[in-house]
Amino acid sequence: MKNLMIQISGKLGHTPWGFKHLPLMKSPTMIIGIDVCKKVGKNDRTVVCLVSSIDKHIGKFYSDYESIGENQELPLPIEKMFKKAIMEFEQKNSNASPKNLIIYRDAVSEGQAEETLNTEVSQIKSAISSLMNSGDLSSEPQVLFMLANKRIEQRFWTENRQK
Repeated sequence: MKNLMIQISGKLGHTPWGFKHLPLMKSPTMIIGIDVCKKVGKNDRTVVCLVSSIDKHIGKFYSDYESIGENQELPLPIEKMFKKAIMEFEQKNSNASPKNLIIYRDAVSEGQAEETLNTEVSQIKSAISSLMNSGDLSSEPQVLFMLANKRIEQRFWTENRQK
């Protein structure tokens, strides 16, 4: 019965769960996740996905994706998706602009890390600049961009590890 009520609440537009006291959430903050899936479907297309929080409790989200062809040139179309996410955040928060952006970029190999940082961070900066110039963004937010590697090779042990 409880799960049914949670689903009904969510479908009616309420936030069924969230966080109350997270660091950095005192000012409007967006948490964004970006991932890329390569060779999807019959045509070997690449799909770029973006999900972002749109409320202070991180309980409601905006999502978008772009499907690009196998031979399409890089960089990935992050800028357009990023602009739409910020506009959605502002619409849902009475035109309040995000002050902090925490961005998680998933599935990057070590060889792609520098290129990903250079191309995608520049697109994010370009989107912010464009939104500020058009008046859609009142101030420049602080950006934290984190890359998550595909493979983790670190191993951790306690000090008194038994052999």
